[in-house]
Formats: sequence, C-alpha cells, structure tokens
Amino acid sequence: MEHGVGHGYSGHPGYAGGKGKRAKVSLFLAPNEFVRAKTERALPGVKQVVIGTPKMDGWKDEDRRMKDEGASSAQREKVVCISFHWNGEKIAPEAGNAFAHYKRALPELARCGEFKLIGHGHPRAMEYFAQIYEKMEIEVVRDFEAVMERADVYVNDISSTLYEFCVTGKPVVMLNAPWFRRNVTHGIRFWDYTDIGLQVDEPGQLKDVILRTLECPGAMKEERGKMIRELYPFLGGSAKRAAEAVEEWLSEVSKGVLSVAIS
Repeated sequence: MEHGVGHGYSGHPGYAGGKGKRAKVSLFLAPNEFVRAKTERALPGVKQVVIGTPKMDGWKDEDRRMKDEGASSAQREKVVCISFHWNGEKIAPEAGNAFAHYKRALPELARCGEFKLIGHGHPRAMEYFAQIYEKMEIEVVRDFEAVMERADVYVNDISSTLYEFCVTGKPVVMLNAPWFRRNVTHGIRFWDYTDIGLQVDEPGQLKDVILRTLECPGAMKEERGKMIRELYPFLGGSAKRAAEAVEEWLSEVSKGVLSVAIS
C-alpha cells in the first residue's frame, strides 16, 4: 500500500514511480489514479487497484466537517496549526521541509492575540519539532486527528497531511521555501495541486496570509473539492475496497491466475 497522498520524487525507489524493491511487489494498493499511473509507467503489468485512503474514511461523515456556526464560531478563539515535513533533502530539495525558512516567524505567531497557535510535525521529526515548539511556548499536538478536529486553519509545507486536512472542509496555507524549485515538477504538491490554499514565500507574509484565510475560510473551496475527488476517491469506502482487493488477489494466487514474487 502506498503511503500518504502519493508524493514522489524523480523515480526515487522509496516512492511511486521508482523501482528497486518495488519490482518484487505483486499487488499495489494505490490511493489515487495519479499514483497508479506513476507505478504503471515504472512497472508495467504489475497488478494494481485504486482503493483511496483508508485512514480518511472516518471523515466522510458530514457531522465531522466544517459547519457554519454563526455567532458561536465568531466568538470562540480561532486555532491555527503549523506543521512541517521531515528533512528529506537528500532525496530532493522538495522532499526536505521549509522549517529553517520560517522558524524565526514562529515566536511572533505564538504571541499573536488573534488566534491560538498549535504545533504538529511529520512523525519522523515530531520530537525534534516538539522541543522547539515547547521552548517557544507553542502547544504541541502530536495526534493529527486532534489537529483536524481543533484547527481552523492548517499551515504546512509538503506533508500529505496538507491534503488530508482539506477533507475536513477547512482551509490550508501552503509554505514554500527558496529551495523548492519552480522549474521541477514532481506532481501533486510540486506543482499540480497548489490552488487549494494561499501560498506563502516569505516569513514576513505568513501572519497576514493566516489572518486572510481565517477571515474567508470558504475561499478556494471549489479547488479543494476537486482535489479531494481526484486524490481521495472512494472516501468512506476505502478500507472495504482495500480488503476486497486483497481477497481477490489471494483468490487469484490460490487458483494460479497470478504468480507471487518471492525474494
């Protein structure tokens, strides 16, 4: 099963579109058509099923999504979550993160009286970010489900969570860094699905962009809806679809219709 929304970097073996140990895989469960196509180009003929993203199934329930809360929404304290990817710059500049570029802006955001700032991060770097957040007196939230429940706006550089958060119906802000090359295309975040939220290029822009997003949370709603339909198909039924794909594959293997790659 592919991880995340389907980010990939120039045929790297750890991502869709790469080879290496992937050549030994007998069944790929792809989250979306974008990932399926990348794998098909790299490994033509290997069995694939597009199943969606099972971890997001619970967010199909409309009761969990953003609602127009009227006066109660206006009165309560707004919550903004900032989050960063782990530093994978050895894979590609775009697989790194934007933390170094925005770190100096965090103390001001933490002191901002117009919203409460909470901090999250990729699991591979969460403890590193947590230590820095705590020193800046930013509340650390490790559980992304809690982030989705609490945050009114999600601010992120390149993690799949940037796209997952959109399923809540709430807006996102995208952090660019100087080392994210504009002339290199990896798909999804770079640069196919970048119209889902306002983008920030410089730390000095960040507070203003967050406030603009809070003031107009419905902006780019249509673009986010299009992205969700394309990158999160079968929302609400992905886990069932994955189980059925595995059952069908096992049946075909047992009948000798398919062979299994064994190392």
